[in-house]
Amino acid sequence: MLVGGPLHQPTGPGASKIKCEMKLPWMDPRLELAALALLAAFGCGLALSQDNLLFAAIFGTACAASIFEEIQRFP
Repeated sequence: MLVGGPLHQPTGPGASKIKCEMKLPWMDPRLELAALALLAAFGCGLALSQDNLLFAAIFGTACAASIFEEIQRFP
């Protein structure tokens, strides 16, 4: 029998608690939302330069939503 597989949960006073986090240590959630807002604003400007109002509206909405989320999450 294999011990220490994915379903093995060590218990007791000597058990170690291992926490695995998949995010990059230097990646701040504010930076992620700001990057999304900038990317959406770039897409909106690019769509406007091509006279495509549908995609400009979509990217403009995405930009506004990410800015609103950033303001709401981080007062």
